[in-house]
Amino acid sequence: MKQSGFTLIEVIVVVAIIYILLIPIGNLLQQILNANIKTEKNFELAKVLNKTIEEVVHFLKDINPSFVGQNSVNVKDNNGNVVYRIIYEVSNYDNFEVTQDVYNYREELKKVDLEILDKNNNNIKSLTYFIRVNQ
Repeated sequence: MKQSGFTLIEVIVVVAIIYILLIPIGNLLQQILNANIKTEKNFELAKVLNKTIEEVVHFLKDINPSFVGQNSVNVKDNNGNVVYRIIYEVSNYDNFEVTQDVYNYREELKKVDLEILDKNNNNIKSLTYFIRVNQ
């Protein structure tokens, strides 16, 4: 009587080969997922930074062009929890006279140092911007 089928050794070898082939695929999927999460966090941080810089520029150009000092902004999520704390320090950098057509006016260049902290006050990023302010 002839029996058909696979021996236990053959089944174990096939399962081992499949397992060996699936490990790199699983690692690749994990790396893709981690990269996606990191990209989302960087995108969120870029949006927060852009909004904060716009607020600082508006403050310096329209509200208080002579401001020099340090201030901070807390960025909250939808539940009101602080996600980022952005500390900015404004200092005078340079004064210069601008001539445009028949008008002369002075402009001041402000240096703005930004420090972005996470909710545990760990430094995420530090940046420096220069903003022209009419006087």
